[in-house]
Amino acid sequence: MARKKIAKNISYDPKRKLYYVTLYYGKVEGKAKKETRTFARKRDAEDCLKKFEYEKSENLLPKVSDETVESWTQYCLEDVMRPKIEKTTYSGYKNISKKVIAELGSISLRKLSSKDIQMYLARLIDPDGKYKLSGNTAIKHLTFLKTVLSIAQSQEFIHRNPAYFVQAPKYIQPKISFYSPEQINRLFEEINRDTILKPSVYLAAMLGLRREEICGLKWESVDFDNCILYIRDARTIAGSEIVEKDAKSYHSTRRLYIDDLLWKKLAEVKEEQKKRSEMLGDLYLCSDLVVVNDYGKPVNPGTLSTHFHKCVVKHNLPHITLHGLRHSVASIANDAGMTQYDISKMLGHSSPAVTGKVYTHLFDELQVKTVASVANKIEENKQNDSKEEE
Repeated sequence: MARKKIAKNISYDPKRKLYYVTLYYGKVEGKAKKETRTFARKRDAEDCLKKFEYEKSENLLPKVSDETVESWTQYCLEDVMRPKIEKTTYSGYKNISKKVIAELGSISLRKLSSKDIQMYLARLIDPDGKYKLSGNTAIKHLTFLKTVLSIAQSQEFIHRNPAYFVQAPKYIQPKISFYSPEQINRLFEEINRDTILKPSVYLAAMLGLRREEICGLKWESVDFDNCILYIRDARTIAGSEIVEKDAKSYHSTRRLYIDDLLWKKLAEVKEEQKKRSEMLGDLYLCSDLVVVNDYGKPVNPGTLSTHFHKCVVKHNLPHITLHGLRHSVASIANDAGMTQYDISKMLGHSSPAVTGKVYTHLFDELQVKTVASVANKIEENKQNDSKEEE
């Protein structure tokens, strides 16, 4: 049985018992753009049409567009984001966008709902699904979608951002592994003859440098006369590309004191590189980088991590990543009584709040010790007062 028109732009299907509302947006490339919505109740259909007609008369409707999630995501990534973000950030967004497009790409941008996004996140973290991502990684996907859809909202292609009404997966605080001073000393003994690991491990374990800072450190940034090391450059991976850039942020650019042990080890590394250069001649590449292989070639950051892992396994050391040595610096500094502010400055965090978030467990322990100290002091004074009364 055909639908029956019961009002302007509203029809009814007696067989299915559904009301159909036709919404006319205007013309796109000379063709009328319209949308049909279905309701079980006549009143809902009438309310939808009234709201639409009001928004249309007040010029509140989204722009008439055939944009899909795929076309809009590609536009945002390539034309809006890429010109102003780091290559490493772009590489990460690119990987996320592939999954977004595969799962949501065919949906009209205007019709993308919070439910669509919620179900997408559920598929990402489904342990029996094809992605099997962690909740923390899924949160990054949600953040990316919020950004992409915020751009659509600001350019008036949608009037609200559906990603803001989605329940994010539970964030799990990553487990942080770190070495004690005794374990670090044992590690030092095992890497002293390794061309690549010798400078890398000492820089990570004594100054808390990031991998990209270690790989980008140049000899011109090492002031042996004044025992100062400057963090200015970084070498990292963006997809399959090695990227040379400035330090991570304004706060990452910093000057650090070099103690006698680190001074000695860096001086040894520099002398060893000089001898190899003289021995190999043109076969040796003089790059001015602190961390290079036996032929003076820069080390791929990924290769450095792999090489470090193999060393840990080979010498039966407790499992830890190169970044875990940075965590070890924070732990040892905390035990030594350094303030959260000073640890933050040393590690190059944007603020002490970031340091506190990353190393919650350390500062929780410090807080326990502080409360205990206060309680002991109060109890001590209480006992002294009692003695005076006697």
